[in-house]
Amino acid sequence: MAPETLNAVFSPYGCDPITSEPYPPHPTQQKIREWVRSVRDGTIPCQGVPTLYCQHGVNAGGTRGALAPILEYAFEQPGLAVLIGRKDFIDLRRSAMATFFNVVDPALIVDKDEQLHWYQLRSAGTGSTPSTVHFSELKEPDSLGSQEFAAILVVEAHEITEEAFRKIRNRARQGLLPSFLILEGNPPSEGHWLSQLTRPNSPTYDRSITVFELPSTENWNYMTLAYRQTLEAMPPSWRRRYLLGKTGFLPSGTP
Repeated sequence: MAPETLNAVFSPYGCDPITSEPYPPHPTQQKIREWVRSVRDGTIPCQGVPTLYCQHGVNAGGTRGALAPILEYAFEQPGLAVLIGRKDFIDLRRSAMATFFNVVDPALIVDKDEQLHWYQLRSAGTGSTPSTVHFSELKEPDSLGSQEFAAILVVEAHEITEEAFRKIRNRARQGLLPSFLILEGNPPSEGHWLSQLTRPNSPTYDRSITVFELPSTENWNYMTLAYRQTLEAMPPSWRRRYLLGKTGFLPSGTP
């Protein structure tokens, strides 16, 4: 008997509601894919665990941009271990988990444990070991035990502490597989540890962290006119952070 053939469309950046054709990545999303590929190919110049920080505006497609190449890695590399986390699990469920289930066809999930929050994905090759995606809150990284992951995604990275970040990055070590960490989220305020680690003139600057800024305008075509007008009407300091995706102070309050 011939092996079962599975036909499924992977549309990590969304799809056209009329034609159902997958949308292509916009420029920064493509840069993220290329960065991950360079890590997997071993061509990225880096001392330490390769780390990418994607700092983006609201509704910019940052979560999809970070998630897509990680899922590609999981589909292509049998037995891959992936961690996707956020400080609070309720927020994780509403953000990255919702996106995951939106872009991953159920036919690609071969096993799962909804209580422990792990999902096994089909990998390339007949009879190959499935890859496993783990979802976890990141309040206490020590609760991850001795687990090792080849790909880690931290959603809204500004919510966690620098100590948590360093502990999580130490988990990017699945055997001899190319391993990396992606941080993504809205810009922090000046003085935040993420700002200090990624600013070249800072005494704590970390050269192993690559920074991509993703403005909301790159996702402009997938927003309603009313929503775009609301973003453009924000005060200048808010536009800088939540439209352009740049670090900065707000005069008062939080969004």
